[in-house]
Amino acid sequence: MVSKVAEAAQACSPEERSLVPRTVSLTKRKNIMPHVVTQKCVGCKFTDCVVVCPVACFYEVEGQLVIHPEECIDCMACVDECPVHAIYAEDDVPSEFQTDIELNASESHRVKDSGGGPIETKKDPLPTADARKAELGY
Repeated sequence: MVSKVAEAAQACSPEERSLVPRTVSLTKRKNIMPHVVTQKCVGCKFTDCVVVCPVACFYEVEGQLVIHPEECIDCMACVDECPVHAIYAEDDVPSEFQTDIELNASESHRVKDSGGGPIETKKDPLPTADARKAELGY
């Protein structure tokens, strides 16, 4: 089932989504990373999540996507959209994926600081995506 936030995001064009404030004060948050893309995304790079994101906080790196910690508004719209269940709230990240918390923060900052923008439209997954999805049991 698609959330109300996801439905609203799907109805917006990338231009309309760009009008949503991209930064949210972290002082009101318990955690630095609202949501984290884990290594489950490596070899897949499905982009279903970016289509429902109302603030465009996903960035593309080699082999996977990452979430920018200051841009994610913790709406959770992306979580159920990922075909390989690679996105977790920070408190729910399994122990084997704990290093992905720092990876998301550092890599999203690196891409943005080098002039790269967020990914806002759906792209074809990597050629290895179907095999990786099957390997993960989905």
